[in-house]
Amino acid sequence: MNVNQEVRLNLSADGIPPRLSMPQGDANSRTIVATLWDGATPYNVPANAAVMVRFRKPDDTGGLYDETEAGTAVTASGNTVTAPVATQMLAVAGVVQAEIDIYGTGSGKAADRLATFRFAVEVTPSAYPDAQIISSDYFNIIADDIAKAVSAAAKAEEAEEGAVAAKTAAESYATEASEAKVAAENAKTDAQTAKTAAEVARGAAEDSAEDAEAWAVGQRNGVDIPSTDPAYHNNAKYYKDQAKNVAGGEFVSYGASQTLTDAQKQQARDNIDALGGNDDVAKESTSQLILSTLRGQRPKRYGFRIKNSEPNPSTRVEYLYDAAGMTPASMNFSTGVFSYGSWADIWFVRDNHPCMLKSDGTVDYWLKDDDYTQKYTDGSASDVSNTAYGGNCFSAIPLIWVKRYQEGDYSYTVFCEERYDDGYFAYAHTDAQGHIMPYLFYPAFRGSLVDNKLRSLKGQAQDNSANTTTERTAAQANGSGYDILQWVDWQLLMDMCYLVGKSTDLQTTFGQGHTTGGASAADLLTTGTLSDKGRFYGYAETTNAVKVFHTEVCWGDRWERIIGCLQDHGVWKMKMTPEGSSYNLTGAGYDATGETISQPGAGATFGGWFAAARNTPQGLLPTALNGSSTTYYCDYHYINVGILSVPLVGGSCEDGLRCGRYGRATDTAGYARWPIGASLSYKRPS
Repeated sequence: MNVNQEVRLNLSADGIPPRLSMPQGDANSRTIVATLWDGATPYNVPANAAVMVRFRKPDDTGGLYDETEAGTAVTASGNTVTAPVATQMLAVAGVVQAEIDIYGTGSGKAADRLATFRFAVEVTPSAYPDAQIISSDYFNIIADDIAKAVSAAAKAEEAEEGAVAAKTAAESYATEASEAKVAAENAKTDAQTAKTAAEVARGAAEDSAEDAEAWAVGQRNGVDIPSTDPAYHNNAKYYKDQAKNVAGGEFVSYGASQTLTDAQKQQARDNIDALGGNDDVAKESTSQLILSTLRGQRPKRYGFRIKNSEPNPSTRVEYLYDAAGMTPASMNFSTGVFSYGSWADIWFVRDNHPCMLKSDGTVDYWLKDDDYTQKYTDGSASDVSNTAYGGNCFSAIPLIWVKRYQEGDYSYTVFCEERYDDGYFAYAHTDAQGHIMPYLFYPAFRGSLVDNKLRSLKGQAQDNSANTTTERTAAQANGSGYDILQWVDWQLLMDMCYLVGKSTDLQTTFGQGHTTGGASAADLLTTGTLSDKGRFYGYAETTNAVKVFHTEVCWGDRWERIIGCLQDHGVWKMKMTPEGSSYNLTGAGYDATGETISQPGAGATFGGWFAAARNTPQGLLPTALNGSSTTYYCDYHYINVGILSVPLVGGSCEDGLRCGRYGRATDTAGYARWPIGASLSYKRPS
C-alpha cells in the first residue's frame, strides 16, 4: 500500500517552491518521486553519492534521513530520487519545508554537499486521529565524515573489478579499522575521564553554586576561570566544544543505493564512537549542530494595526511583530519603477507568480513575471491570449494564514506562513472539501465572455451588463470549482496591499487606476494592458489600469461583483468558504455579523467616505462614513438598508477618487449596467 507523489526539483534555478499535499499521521505509505534538474537539463546523481531528505516541521522539529523509521531507504537512479516519507515528517499539520541533499566526496568540512531548492509538503490535519504521533526530531545515522562512507562505497565497487584491487581495498579497510579501533579506545578513555570530571563537577555543584558554574561552562560568577582552576579545560562546555571540532558538523547517511557492507557500516559507527565513547553521544553532538541550521525562529508574523481615530492614511497604519521596522512598498510614478521596500523576499510577495491554470484546476505552466506572453521555463509562447486554450490565466498567491480582530480603537491584521495559533484562518485558500490549498488562484485579468464562458485571458473585451446569475453561469461553464470572485479573496488582496504599502490610501500608494472618462462599455480597457509590467504597476493619472500582486482585478475600470457576502437590510452576512452547498444569493447558511453602519435618516439608501471600521475574522467592515478622499480609508461606500444586496467592489471609470477597497451594497442580484461585471475564480471542488 503506497502512493507515489511526483515533484520536479531544481538545483540551479530558484523558482516557485513546488508543493505536495499529504494527510497528517500517514505512515509507511507515501513516497516522494523527485526528478532533479540543472536548469532545463536533467541532473544525474553520481553513482557513489549519498542521497537523503532534509526537513523542518511547523513546530521547529526536523530531521535528515536516508532511511525511514521502517527501514525503507532513499534511493537514486539517474535524475530520479525515490524518497519514502518518514512518519515524523507528517506528524504535525501545517507546511513542512523540505529539500533533497546529495553528498559526494571530500573530507571533514570540505565534504561535497549539493542540495535542491526547497519544496513544501502541505500536511493537512487529520479529521479525527485515532492516536497522536508525538512530534520529534528524526535522524537515522550521524557521523563525523560523510566522505568516508562515500569513499568506502567507491572502493567496494572498485574491488569487484578484480581480485588484486579487492585485496588492496581489503588491506586499506583493515588499516582504517585498526586506526578506528585505536581511536575508539582513546575516545573511550577520554569519555571515562570526562565522566569522572562530570562526577567531580556534580559533587562540587552540591557544595557550591560557583563550582557548578565552573564545571559546567568554565566560568565563576560569569567570569572565565584562570588556568590554575581545576575546571580549566576540564569542564562540560570544553568537552562539548572538543566533540564539535572532532565532528566537523558533518552529517552522513548510508542508504540501500550505496554498496556498503555491514562491516563497513560498523566501521563508520566505530569512527563515530571516537567522538565521545558511544553512538548516542556522537548523535546528540552532531544532531544539535544540524538542528541549529534546520531550526530558525518560530514562524514569523507580519502584522499591522489601523488606528481608527487617526485620519492620516499613512501614520494610522502601524507595523507589528516581524514587520516592525520594515520599509513599505510603493509605486514611483516619476520613474515608472515599483519599489518593494523590505518586502521583496517575504513569501507571499516572492512566491506570487502568474500561471496558466487548466480547466481541471491543475497548473499547466508558469509565466514570466514581466511578460505573460512567454512561459517561465524556456521563454516559448504562452496561451495567455489563446481563446481556444482549455484554461485561464491566474495570479497564484501562496498560502497565507490570517488573523483579524478588533481591540478598542485599533483594527488588527496579522499574516503568517503557517498557522501560528487557533486564531489564524486561511479562508481564501480553503477548498470545497475544507482542505487548505497551497495557492489562491486569483484572476489575473477582468472577466471576458468567450463562447458563453467567463474567461481570464489577455486582449479581450470586459464582461459587462449581465446580472449575477448570468455571470455565475458563465463562470461555472469552465468546469467544477469555478465561480465569480469571492469576498474572502478580495479581502485578502486588499489586506496584502495595506500591509506592504503601510497606508489605507491605495490609489496614492499603488496607482490611480482607470477611474475617469467612462460613459459606456466602449470606454472599458482591454484586458491585460499591464501583462508586461511585472507584479505591481500603476500610474498617477486616471486613464490606465493598475496592477497589484499580478492581477488587474483591483480598483477602477468597472465594478466587480462578488459572492460570499450579502448586505441583508443593513446586516452583513458572510460565507467564508465554498464548503457544503457552495454560495447562494439568499443568505441561507450564511453567518450574520450584525449591523455595522447606523442609518443617518429616513432614507434607506445613503453613502459617504469610509472613515472607521470593525475588523472581524470575516473581514474589515465599515462602521462610519464621515471621512474624505484624502483621510482615513480614502474610499467611498454606498449602502441600501432596504434590500438584500449583492455587493460590488472597486469602483469604475466614472467614480474617480471614490474607487478603492470598498464600494456599494445598493443593488440586488438582478441588477445589470455597463460599468458592472464579474471575474473568474477557482477553488478545488468537493
